[in-house]
Amino acid sequence: AQEKAAGFQSDPKIRKTIEQHAMKEAQKALEKRGYSKFENTSATKPYDFTCWRKAKKFFVEVKGTQTLGKSVVLTKNEVRHVSLHPDNCVLVIVHSVKLTVKKEAMAGTPVVVEQWDLSQGELTALQYIWRI
Repeated sequence: AQEKAAGFQSDPKIRKTIEQHAMKEAQKALEKRGYSKFENTSATKPYDFTCWRKAKKFFVEVKGTQTLGKSVVLTKNEVRHVSLHPDNCVLVIVHSVKLTVKKEAMAGTPVVVEQWDLSQGELTALQYIWRI
């Protein structure tokens, strides 16, 4: 129940399929808003894309989910990066992604949050590390 409520997907193959689909849908949604020159940085940075609009560079975090996307999980590095670059960060949540019988992702609704301001939502700690 916790997995479903928080949008977690325990199957790594399904999770990867949803992430890749969300990245494609996010790029399409951003292109419609005038963004261009996309570079996939998801393997090495705390954001998924860099892109440009009107000579300004943006950092894009993409979250894909089968839920309605009312909450998403952020890593500490994602939170740190958004906090340092609030005017240049964009969040795209692709929610309501469906899976076919063959476990292929389809559909989904992108929601674009430009000038992503963490103070406009609620951050909730999911874990703590206590050192002795």
